[in-house]
Amino acid sequence: MPDSFKMPDYFRFPLVMLVVTLVSATTLALIHQVAEPKIEAQKRKNEEEAEKIVFPEGGEMVEKEAGSGKEKFVYKEVRKGGKVVGYIAKGKAHGYSSTIEVLVGLNPDFSVKGVKVLFQRETPGLGTKVEEVESDKTWVKILTGKCSFGAEPGAKPPVAWFTEQYRGLKPDEVRLKSEGGKVDGITGSTISSRGVTNAVRDAIEKVRRAVKGG
Repeated sequence: MPDSFKMPDYFRFPLVMLVVTLVSATTLALIHQVAEPKIEAQKRKNEEEAEKIVFPEGGEMVEKEAGSGKEKFVYKEVRKGGKVVGYIAKGKAHGYSSTIEVLVGLNPDFSVKGVKVLFQRETPGLGTKVEEVESDKTWVKILTGKCSFGAEPGAKPPVAWFTEQYRGLKPDEVRLKSEGGKVDGITGSTISSRGVTNAVRDAIEKVRRAVKGG
C-alpha cells in the first residue's frame, strides 16, 4: 500500500485500543453472564448450610421485610405449628481489615441461638480465627482409619469455637468481656473479635426493632 494510504499513528493506536477494550468488555460480560447464576446458587447453598448451624431445629422459614430505602432489612421468621419459634438475620460490622458479615439465629426473646460468619477478610492466623473450627482429627487417627479427611455421614455442620460462645447469650450480654459482656476476645485480635460481636448485635437490634415495630 502506498505511504499516502497508511493510517496515521495518532489515529491507528487509539483505534486499536478501542477494539481491544470492546473485545475485553464483551468477553467479561459473557463470562459474568455465565458465572453469575452459579455464583448465586452457591451463595444460596452456603446460606442454607449456615441456617442449619444457627437454627439447627429448623422449621418453616417465612421471609419478612422491615424499613425502607437504605434502611430496608430482610430477615426470616422461623415457625412451627403456626407459632413463631425464632428468627434468622444477617448482621454487619467493621473488623480490622474488612466488613464482617454474620448470620444469626435468635430465640423469641432475642437471645442468641447460633452464629455463623458468612464473610470476613481479616488478618490470616489472627482475625481469621473467628471462623476456626476445632478438630480432634490427627494424622495418627487418619492413618489408622479411626477418622477420615471428610465429614462423617450424617454429621452436623462444624461450628467455630469462637462463635459457639455466643449461644444462649441475651442481647445485653453480647459484648466482649473487656466491655462488660460475656464474649472472650481472641488474643491479638481484639478488633476482629469486636467486629463479629458488633455484627451479631447489629442483627439482634434490627430484628428486635422490626418485631417490636420500632
